[in-house]
Amino acid sequence: MKPDDIPFLIRDIKKEMPTHTKNQIVIPYSYSQGLPKNAMELSHSVQNKFLNNYQAKIEEANYSNLLSKNFNKWYLNQNLKHSQSGILNHDSFFNR
Repeated sequence: MKPDDIPFLIRDIKKEMPTHTKNQIVIPYSYSQGLPKNAMELSHSVQNKFLNNYQAKIEEANYSNLLSKNFNKWYLNQNLKHSQSGILNHDSFFNR
């Protein structure tokens, strides 16, 4: 991964990853699917799809020290919201 790829990676992360704050949840979602019955289950499924698509790129950028420590902390905190679903167990990146 080249340093020139980082802005595009960050843009894709912010566009496709579910984001949880104290007051709101932002989940990329198509309204043609109808309203979800459970927002957290939808968030887990979107997060799982996101991790399958982007986790290797994020690990590569992290290994090359191209991501800031603030980004790593934010990314880890956002993913810990999904820890009870078990989707973080398939990757050792979150275990260290």
